[in-house]
Order: sequence, then structure tokens, then C-alpha cells
Amino acid sequence: MIPVRQSDPKVAAAAQHILDGESKKADPAATIVFLKGAMQATAPKGSKLSLAALYENERFDWVLAPAEPVPNMKREGGAPTLRH
Repeated sequence: MIPVRQSDPKVAAAAQHILDGESKKADPAATIVFLKGAMQATAPKGSKLSLAALYENERFDWVLAPAEPVPNMKREGGAPTLRH
């Protein structure tokens, strides 16, 4: 986790805000970098990770998109997904 925090001063500040319970004060872009790095550093090898950012203006962006669904998944026509 130290290399992630030391990668950029903004990332270090975002990490500190999160650790202090003040995540709303953290820069959103730096927070994404920190959380992505933290997930990758602490997840077991071979883990399937996904991370999305939901912004106040209702914009949704994948940071780490989930793997494509298994093609033989049974789903009713028109069923909602996070992919569409």
C-alpha cells in the first residue's frame, strides 16, 4: 500500500482523508487511483476485481470493468445488467 500512497501527493492526501473518515474531502480522481491500487495490492492472486465510480451528476464509469459474463448465462430477455 505504501507504493500506492507514494505514487502522487494527491493520492497520498486522498488516502489520508479516507483513513481519517473524511472521504468527501478527497480528490475523486486520486481516490480512484488509491482504491484501484489498494484492491490490486490486497486481493488474492487471480481474483476478479471490478470497481466503478458513481458521480454526483449520476455519471457512472468503470475503473476496473468486470469480466465478460459467461456466454451460457440464462437470463430473461430484457433483464437489466450493469453492462447496458
